[in-house]
Parts: sequence; structure tokens; C-alpha cells
Amino acid sequence: MKIDRRLLWVGSGLVLTGLAVWLLEAAPAAPSGAPVGAAAMRAASPAWVAAAAPSAASAVPAIESTARQPAQVSTAPPAVLAGPTQQPASAEERVVDLCGVGRIPLPVGAEYAASEAIAAPPSPLLGAAVEAAWPRLLAALQAGSPADRAAALLLGAEPPVGADGVANRAAALFAQAVQSREGAVLATAFGRCGAQVNDPTCIALARAWATVEPDNAAAWLSLYGVDPASKTQVLGGLAGTRHSTLHTGWLAGRAQARMPGDLPPYLQMLLLVDVVGIEAASTVPSLLSAQALCHEPSEAARAICTHTMQVVQAHSDTLMGMGIGTRLATQLNRPAAEVQVARDRLRA
Repeated sequence: MKIDRRLLWVGSGLVLTGLAVWLLEAAPAAPSGAPVGAAAMRAASPAWVAAAAPSAASAVPAIESTARQPAQVSTAPPAVLAGPTQQPASAEERVVDLCGVGRIPLPVGAEYAASEAIAAPPSPLLGAAVEAAWPRLLAALQAGSPADRAAALLLGAEPPVGADGVANRAAALFAQAVQSREGAVLATAFGRCGAQVNDPTCIALARAWATVEPDNAAAWLSLYGVDPASKTQVLGGLAGTRHSTLHTGWLAGRAQARMPGDLPPYLQMLLLVDVVGIEAASTVPSLLSAQALCHEPSEAARAICTHTMQVVQAHSDTLMGMGIGTRLATQLNRPAAEVQVARDRLRA
């Protein structure tokens, strides 16, 4: 008997369909909305199927994702903003570099970080700081040598009261300068005389300066400037001179040497600027007297004036000295070639 294959496939399909329907009816219903996963499949499967099926964790090994995760946005303020309120700033954070001034401390209570630029320094940093530091500089000078005390008087320190009960600045300055026996101190003190002709104190200062530095043409010319009657003595002294030194910058140098070391560098610089200004206002007019001394000189004086012109022009510590030396060369009718050499040296 020959069986039709089509009937066989149909019968097999019916059997398999019935088995599947029985399995579905026998499985417990999953809660509404619950995910249908491996657990549900194991519950709906025979015991041998559940035992043989690997778990999801063992079947698919965990692989760390290499994809860029989205950045987490924090609502906390940046550290630089929270820093000053969370912990006190260090000493280094309280100092900034101010262009053209140097390193300066920030005022107490400043809210900006040390790395931020400051468009303009707070007002107490400069003017008030200089005013507060100036007395300390004067006190340091007054506690030093006679030269230091003379510098303090030149910078405005109060002079001591004399035996007559009067505080005489000129007398106190003269006493300290003479006691120092330094040409630079005497020259700077003499600079306060200006053009006070026949003033006893100024004449005494000039004589003391010429005594300490007899080879300095500036000292002898200073004496002639305040005491024209000493012309013969001055010409004799000029004949032995070898240089012309006004000691410009001595006052600033002395102030720098006695500057309190704990002052910030920017403050020391500002104090020295003030000292330079005071010293510049006391320029020694001594070399200007050379033109009056050598105006229509005698034959003997002409030779000395020529020597003085050469010393002042070639061995001066200031451009003013070189310029006056060049002017003397013209005034003494020196050869044109010699005058031109002096001018070239001045312009070099």
C-alpha cells in the first residue's frame, strides 16, 4: 500500500501544532507589562531545556563600551571662583606682577586671583604706601654715619635743635658734611646753596670740598661761584686739577644703600624716584662760573682756563660738564679743529 507523501507532511504538521498549543496552555501567564526574557523562556520550557540553556551573562560576555559617553555637566562653581571663600590664599597668591612697577602685594580682601591682570592698582598701593614708607627711609639714614645724616637732612629730615635752641637746617647740614670728609657729601650739600654769592656757609662748604678733593675742578669752580674774591686762589687750585666730578647720583645711591630691606621692590623704586627728583633740583651750578672766570682772562689766566677747559670737557662725570667744556673752547677762541673734536665727543 502506497502512502501519499503529502498526507504524511500534513499529518506531521498537525501533530507539531497540537504540541505547541499544549505547551503554551501549560505555561504560567506572565504579569502584564513584564518583559519577556530569558527567565520567562526558561519557565515556559521543559526542565531539560532550561538546564541546557546558558545564562545571558555567560552566553554574551560583557564588553566595555568604547563609545564617548556624554559629558556630565556640573552645576558647582569653578574652583577658581570658590577658592578664596573655601580656603585662605597662600602668600604667593597675594602677590601680583604690575607692569612698570614690579611685584606688589594685593590689598586685604581683594576678590580677584593673582593670575588676573590689574588695569590700575588700588589707590592705597602707591601714594599712601610711599607716604608711609618715607619716614622709615629718613629714620634709617639718621641712624647711620655723618654722610647718612647729611643725606637725611637733604631729603627733608627735621634738623636737631642747636645750642641756641633753634633748629637750623643749613648749620646742621654743614656740620654733618664737614664731619664726613667725603667729597660727594660736600658737593651735594653745596648744591643746596644755588647761586648764593658771599654766603658764609656756602663759602665754607666750597672750601672744605676743595680741601678734600684738591684735584677736582668742580670744587674750585664752586668756590669761585660763591666767593669771586677768591679768584687768585681758585686759579692756583685749577692748575693742579685732573678731573671734574659733581658726584651726581650720590644722594640716590646713599638712599638705596640705607633702604629698609623689608619694603617691597616696587615701593623702594618709587622712593628712589622721589630721591632722584630732589637731587636733580639741587644741581651744582659750579661749572657755570667757569665762563665768568675765563671771560677775557689775562695771559697767565688763559693758560689755566685752557687747562680747565680740557679737564672739564674730557674728564667730567656729566654731560653738562662736557657741554660747558665745549663752550669754554669756543669762548677761549681755541682752534676750530679742537672745538670740533670737543663737539664730536659730546655728541658721541
